[in-house]
Amino acid sequence: MKAALRLILFLRKSKALLLGKKKYQSRSLTAQPNNFERLNMAEPNTSAVVATTVAMGSLSTLLGIDGNALIGAFAGGALIAISSKNLSPVERFAYMCISIIAGYLTAPELLAMTPLQQSGVAAFIAAAAAIALVMRGLALIKMIQLPTWLKGGDRNG
Repeated sequence: MKAALRLILFLRKSKALLLGKKKYQSRSLTAQPNNFERLNMAEPNTSAVVATTVAMGSLSTLLGIDGNALIGAFAGGALIAISSKNLSPVERFAYMCISIIAGYLTAPELLAMTPLQQSGVAAFIAAAAAIALVMRGLALIKMIQLPTWLKGGDRNG
């Protein structure tokens, strides 16, 4: 008899440990999770990616936007945002937006000047290079000495 009681007590404790309860107790109907909690719901990141993809696809269909170039520019802008570790989130978002716009707008020029065939690849390269080229250009402008006539000085001398 004592062995049977010990076995029952052991099984209750094991069940409680498996269910994540510290003290074993009988599970009533109120302790059962409802059906909503049992559903496997998608993570917010997955939902955001799906929503962005659907929005970009809808825009490209409705407005005549080149979808391949838009997705390529988005990927290049996301690469810039992810690789910029020393910037604040607001600055990363601004860099990503600038990269997307620059990549999308320069993709046709890059297609015309290179042997690339896909606008998505051209937009990705343009978006990934846009911020680096602009930052390098700004650094060069700060380093060079402008002629005096550009500064508003004497034009004759």
